[in-house]
Amino acid sequence: MTGEELIAFGKIISKCWTDPDFKEHFRRYPAEVLKSFGISTGDGVTYNIIFAPKLVQYAVLPYDNPIEGVQQLSKLLLWKAERTQQLIPLCAELRIIQDTECIRHLVIPFDPSLLTESDLLCCGLEGGVVRVVVIAVAVAVSLAAAVTNLAVAHDAVAGTIAAAAIAIGVVLI
Repeated sequence: MTGEELIAFGKIISKCWTDPDFKEHFRRYPAEVLKSFGISTGDGVTYNIIFAPKLVQYAVLPYDNPIEGVQQLSKLLLWKAERTQQLIPLCAELRIIQDTECIRHLVIPFDPSLLTESDLLCCGLEGGVVRVVVIAVAVAVSLAAAVTNLAVAHDAVAGTIAAAAIAIGVVLI
């Protein structure tokens, strides 16, 4: 995905969080919705839309050149481990999936504003839902900006890295 397409996908995520009818339409007709937001779709490609459950994050590896996606994900996890000694918060789960030649997985992360105080306590997070949402947005924006810069050099892998980065951004705070 290009930088503009990443921004458009962020708008899709936001709209899925706020509009149940849109969310269902996107689940049923992903290619149509992607095109309406200016995101290019491949011929013969099926889109598997994954609505991440609470406290579950996904990393999607590309079909072509998964090694680079694994390297970027590993760097992100190592960076987190060096700073906190913990890859993901308690009670959270990270799932790694890989695209196929004709199936692309698109992950809509769980809306962090719906996390309860007990969810936050379970994960060892403090400060309430508002703090988590603010941090999650800051992390997602920072990661998206970094991936947009990467997109210039590696456009084919950048979309997958962006999806992985944004998908695990909330869980890595």
